[in-house]
Amino acid sequence: MTISDGIFTLQFLFARGERPAPPFPHRGSDASEDELGCARFRCCDETMTVADTPISAENIVFVIDRSGSMHDRGELALAKKVSSEAIQGARSSVSIGIIFVDARLNVFPPTGGPVPRTPGNVASMLGWITGRRGGSASCPQIGFERALEMLEHAESGRGTIV
Repeated sequence: MTISDGIFTLQFLFARGERPAPPFPHRGSDASEDELGCARFRCCDETMTVADTPISAENIVFVIDRSGSMHDRGELALAKKVSSEAIQGARSSVSIGIIFVDARLNVFPPTGGPVPRTPGNVASMLGWITGRRGGSASCPQIGFERALEMLEHAESGRGTIV
């Protein structure tokens, strides 16, 4: 960090200067090559980001609509991409569940609560997401009910539905 970093920040804040690079405006990894990092600041490890929205929970269940209307402009492909990126970028202490819903449910894992974000589980989740195809009709209520059930089976911590 040099004086130019402070000047850059002040210009952004008070003189309509250039926006800082991502992950701004949210917390996240600093890709710059310097000695500064988040290792000693716990706050940097408390959230994951989904579509630029910070999510702070130990248990996260994604509910994704796969009905016919999700194909109109590529919405299903976008939902799969965003959820996959969030899973890959989540901290290792998060547990994750995924539900695809149309007239019926496709659930990962099929029973119990969210699973820990281990390398093996991440690979399984990403492969499972990729394999989900679009469906027809839609009944989001059953998806959210199943998400609540998953969170009830979570081992501990806060839960959220995305």
